[in-house]
Amino acid sequence: MDDIVENDVEDQLEENVAAGVGLAELLDQQGAMNKLSIGRMKMFLSRTTQFLCLYGLLVLVLINLSLTVLKNDTKQLILIENNWSQKPIVDIVVTEDTCPIDYENIINGKFLGTYEGCNCVMGGPVKWNNTYKDTCSRNDKDNCDDIRAVSPVRLDNINGQFLWVKRAGPNFTKLNHPVMGCSLGFKTCGYVDNYLICMPVDQHCPISDIQVVPKSVKTPSGYSALSFNTFYKLIFTRENGKGRPIVDFKFEEGQPCIDPDEHPSPSYVDWHILDRRYSCAVQIEGETHSSRYHKFFSTSSYELYNRIKLIDELRELPDYDVEKYKNYQRSLYWTSWIPWDFECERNTGISRELIAKHINKVRKIADSQSYIFNIALYCYIIAAPLHVIIWTTRSSKYLNNARPVFSFVFGVLNILQLSKVILVIRALGPSIELFQVAARCSDSIANYSLKHIASSLKYNQWADILAVIIEVFTLAVDTGTFFMIRSRNKIKID
Repeated sequence: MDDIVENDVEDQLEENVAAGVGLAELLDQQGAMNKLSIGRMKMFLSRTTQFLCLYGLLVLVLINLSLTVLKNDTKQLILIENNWSQKPIVDIVVTEDTCPIDYENIINGKFLGTYEGCNCVMGGPVKWNNTYKDTCSRNDKDNCDDIRAVSPVRLDNINGQFLWVKRAGPNFTKLNHPVMGCSLGFKTCGYVDNYLICMPVDQHCPISDIQVVPKSVKTPSGYSALSFNTFYKLIFTRENGKGRPIVDFKFEEGQPCIDPDEHPSPSYVDWHILDRRYSCAVQIEGETHSSRYHKFFSTSSYELYNRIKLIDELRELPDYDVEKYKNYQRSLYWTSWIPWDFECERNTGISRELIAKHINKVRKIADSQSYIFNIALYCYIIAAPLHVIIWTTRSSKYLNNARPVFSFVFGVLNILQLSKVILVIRALGPSIELFQVAARCSDSIANYSLKHIASSLKYNQWADILAVIIEVFTLAVDTGTFFMIRSRNKIKID
């Protein structure tokens, strides 16, 4: 319709020239045509800006979705690699003081702290507290006070007792196959016939079981005992056949989460408005908690926090019920190497070292995808206000020129990075096949992770390809708009 109107104006102008219409009237008609053209250009620029803004957001969402899935899957693979890289525990001691040489503390819990907040005393004759997160604003009345946050606290002992362990021997990727013996000067340690470890003859075999029991309980045959506190003793064994070597520990308020970065919340938890909430969210095979960990001691959270004066800090918070911690327990858990079927390894030809090598490649892809998301996010944060300004207001020609130049530079950078990840994933075809074949050699969690990462990499590749297509399309539109504006301005100057 606008084209018809503009053509009618031009035809009318030509007719007026032929009819000898006066110069003043001709200029008025020419001005009308210019105003119509400028209006059309502004409308075109506004609609183009809306298009670029929305499609830029779509690219950001695509990259974020693929990143989220890839990060969750990669985290489980990295957990396998980290677990297998740990040397087994060969000795354990209990002390009330500093760490012995070459030993490490296995008690490593954490109280996550609280948020800062604001507390206002409300009501008339009957007063009550109104507490919310974040500091008090200027609009709050005089009867409001800021509440400082309780800082996170590391929990590295149990009522003054420290547990220290010593590591020695090969990690899981260096284990001998059961068909191989140990060389001269080494002895065989291990679980039945499937987890043989060759240790120097003058060193202990790895510890395969740890328990904390009442002192009145008789120490089982093959176990050694250490005094743990007034009422309990710690017993452990190095005997073959009791279990796989112990390699890792957690100190949590419930069965540890499948996601190693999450923390389980207590059963029937009672949250205060300022508590930093936590729970197990990531699911694998319908489970959020890891069955790989075995609980061997529990203690009252109230006693634990009271000894380090944390209860006193929490009691100062308004309406904070510190008595709830008497119903919570924090427990010590140990875990062994994530299992691996050596028979499956021999049949498939896929070794643990090869799995660890390919996991490291996937880790690099996840890091690259995170880098790309940051580029896209920062670009959008800067470009979106420019889009909105041009979209809703009358902007200067410098701003109109700056936006497409900025979008072009960051768009090209995004395309290059996305294309690089796409090519790397394509080159990982052997890794994807390897994970799919190996997804029957371990436990249910590891098998699921190995199988799912193959699908995740393919999904990530197609999401990145779609993002590149959208990015190229928006760049073409943006670049075309830029040159159209430049060409229009040049015609107006002429």
